[in-house]
Amino acid sequence: MPPGVTIRGLAGWGDLAACLDVQRAVWGDDPRELVPPIVLEATLCAGGLLGGACDSGGRLLGFVYGMPALRRGRPAHWSHLLAVRPEARRMGLGLALKLWQRDRLREQGIDRAYWSYDPLLAGNAHLNLNQLGARAVEYVEDMYGDEIQGTAGSDRLIAEWALDAPAPPVVAPAPVVVGLEAEGLPESAVVGVAIPGDFSRLAGSDPALARRWREATRRALTHYLGAGYRVAGFWRDDPPHYVLEAGR
Repeated sequence: MPPGVTIRGLAGWGDLAACLDVQRAVWGDDPRELVPPIVLEATLCAGGLLGGACDSGGRLLGFVYGMPALRRGRPAHWSHLLAVRPEARRMGLGLALKLWQRDRLREQGIDRAYWSYDPLLAGNAHLNLNQLGARAVEYVEDMYGDEIQGTAGSDRLIAEWALDAPAPPVVAPAPVVVGLEAEGLPESAVVGVAIPGDFSRLAGSDPALARRWREATRRALTHYLGAGYRVAGFWRDDPPHYVLEAGR
């Protein structure tokens, strides 16, 4: 944690309004993509979690937000938002907020958390799979329809986080990597599915190329997950790619 930054539970209208400011700084002002303070308050009343990272002056730099859930008939937690102001990124706040969330959920007796994330965002894949040790368990096409603007569709991977799981092993790069121009999908014991190094920037500068990446990774990931492969981890170096292992 950077000096002077603290993480605490958020409550009260001042905190909730600050969460809306953070969302606008991250995602813009489209109301379809924002969770308003009244919904945050309702979630807290229903047993949800809302924690924020604040600087020494009390300014909210980022927050994590989720709600009670049921998965396969078991109590769980759905983590809906993790947002950090652009100027406060690369400070470890995302990881620190998720660990705060884990500790609070353990205190409640919850052992599983779930969330969705864009499979084309390399930074999110690294945080979720490599640092937290979550597993990508399901691919959902256009999970939010056209609500998410400028991202070539809203395909998502569902992450499952076993809160008591040990730190994940570091994966080696896949010997065979399926990239944007791949014509086939090889059946190998270990295969990689490549993604762009900075998809957010690509989606803004070349929407047509971003759409090609979306279609290529959708085809590959749905094929391999449907064939019984599991996502073993994420290789962050060039080319960044998911490492998938055939079922055993």
